[in-house]
Amino acid sequence: MVSSSKTAQSSSSSTSDERIIADGEGNAINSGGGDVMFVPDEAFDLANFALLENSELSGRALSEVADANSRALKAFTTAQRSESSQLAEQLVKIGLPVAALYFLSKGFFK
Repeated sequence: MVSSSKTAQSSSSSTSDERIIADGEGNAINSGGGDVMFVPDEAFDLANFALLENSELSGRALSEVADANSRALKAFTTAQRSESSQLAEQLVKIGLPVAALYFLSKGFFK
């Protein structure tokens, strides 16, 4: 009797070195094996400056809107007071002579 045997063994191993080096005080960002982006500190400074400027600009714009609303409300109330004063003036101009005529005619027809 003849006997034969075969054995096959295979192994594979790989290592990955994901160390990052940044020159010139830069920050390196790696997502774990994908593309590596080197971002200098100036980029972070610029982003921080842009955020601060945007915040200040938004604050100034909001202040301008509030001032415009205040001016519009003041103009509206002034116009309303003007209408009220015009109505009072018309009542005085028309009402006093009518009242005087009423009292004169009442005394005249007694």
